[in-house]
Amino acid sequence: KDAYADAVQQFPEKESVYKGMVRMEIVKEEDEVSFNDQVLSRIPGWIEEIRDSGVEPGQTAILVRSRKEGVAVANTLLEYAKSADKKQNIRLISNESLLLIHNSSVSLLLSALRYLIYPEDELNRALLKYHSYLTGNAAESDLNRLFDVAQPIEDFLPVKFTEELSRLKQLPLFELCEWLIGLFRLGGRIEDLPYLQAFQDVIIDLQRREPIGIRGFLQHWEQHGSKKGVSVSEESNAIRILTIHKAKGLEFKAVIVPFCNWEITTDQRKSNILWCETRDTPMDRIPIVPVRFGSKMQHTLFSKAYFTERMRGYMDSLNLMYVAFTRAKEMLYLGISGNEEEKISHIGGLIRGIMDQTPDLEPSLEPLNTFCSGDIFKIGDTSGCPREPVADEPWKFETYPVNQGTGSLKVRMRGEAYFVDEEGAFRTGRMYGIMMHLVFSKITSKDDVDEVIRSFQREGLLPTEEVGPLKQTILEVISRPGVADWFSEDKKRVIHSERSLYCKDGKVLRPDRVIEEGDRVTVVDFKFGEHERPTYNTQVRNYMEYMSKLGYKTIEGYVWYVMMDKNVKIEWE
Repeated sequence: KDAYADAVQQFPEKESVYKGMVRMEIVKEEDEVSFNDQVLSRIPGWIEEIRDSGVEPGQTAILVRSRKEGVAVANTLLEYAKSADKKQNIRLISNESLLLIHNSSVSLLLSALRYLIYPEDELNRALLKYHSYLTGNAAESDLNRLFDVAQPIEDFLPVKFTEELSRLKQLPLFELCEWLIGLFRLGGRIEDLPYLQAFQDVIIDLQRREPIGIRGFLQHWEQHGSKKGVSVSEESNAIRILTIHKAKGLEFKAVIVPFCNWEITTDQRKSNILWCETRDTPMDRIPIVPVRFGSKMQHTLFSKAYFTERMRGYMDSLNLMYVAFTRAKEMLYLGISGNEEEKISHIGGLIRGIMDQTPDLEPSLEPLNTFCSGDIFKIGDTSGCPREPVADEPWKFETYPVNQGTGSLKVRMRGEAYFVDEEGAFRTGRMYGIMMHLVFSKITSKDDVDEVIRSFQREGLLPTEEVGPLKQTILEVISRPGVADWFSEDKKRVIHSERSLYCKDGKVLRPDRVIEEGDRVTVVDFKFGEHERPTYNTQVRNYMEYMSKLGYKTIEGYVWYVMMDKNVKIEWE
């Protein structure tokens, strides 16, 4: 009750000519339009008012509680900028909110990639037509046709895209996306260029680790794509959208806190478990226990923990409000929920509850409702706000040149990771061995050989003329007596290729192949050289020793000299 009771706003000794302004709008839900939706519709007007007062976008911040709220604000402002043709006035920065998945050009690229792999997916076909329309590639006045499965998809896509589907599938992933950007004329959409560049950066980063095709990339995107965003310099002259927690320590000329409706105490829907001490209870043999957090706790042995948590929730909410409101140097805009409630449950209700109270301490001695006109509370105004010079805009994307010919720059690499020379042949026997080792690491059984080799060819790691001979060689060697069993699948066995083994002493072992069958395990190490070495035997024996520590009863180990057609069984006790 007495939190911040002795806190008052002190005026500086040297007062500025401009006194500042606080504007608060009380918003009530009506006609089934939620509080958040009503506030979103008012934000563009607040931004225009701030801009007209002389405050630049880079000196304005919108503070939200969650990424979801940030995305909603960003989308609202971007849609407003497009509809009102004010793209130069509404510029945004939000590393949390401006995600790649919300950009039309990136969404078009993803739909096009899915179409190459899953051409019969009706949902994706509709999305591809829709995103093609949004990016200006489909001139369609009747939007219902976009989602009509009876309408040929070719009518909504560039002719060259539909004609070259087979060839596009064969391109490396990065080059494929470059082609798609060119075919769909996305390079001319200036507002989307940072998103396209960030999307290609994701692909480059993935391909640094290992070769990846369309299918593998789409699987990665399903798991991690929603978190990918555009990183922009914070010094850009653009409106910042960030969470209240991230705003700690920052200040802005104008601040908008649109959604002042968060719970005033711990939200039991999110904090459903409370760990409570058992001292002085019948359960004191266990030091702490998990208890479902809720109002029923106040009538239990853990009532003290319940009220302590509630009090902490009150203080957290008040501190969050304090942080949000004190980020503003000159202008503060607030959206307050006006729904009537029996008791105060959120920040909006708390603010409304003190509107008619008279402060006890100077300098503010008038109740807040003195400054209310209907549902709008306002102290001060925007006139007289001093204008400050704005730094030059940092460099920005204006074009996205795409090379769709054969003139792309190529780096002639001489490292061991690059296997073939200009003639399309392996440079050395060592490189051939490295290539074979990579192929074998991807093969579980002989049924995998063709697809693995084709994937290496598509990624440019295997020359075309080597595909047939290499496939024939691999099928022949893994069918030899004593070897074929290692490459045969069975429901009773589990095969691990290149799986790391983390040991208690900190070592990390990585045997080429481990075959589990109940309490029996077989360890195989591949060698592609032409000489036997005792150190290879020691290495496999070391693998076997650690396998015994894992509890396997029967352990066998082999060094397989592939090119010498020789298996060496390792003796071990």
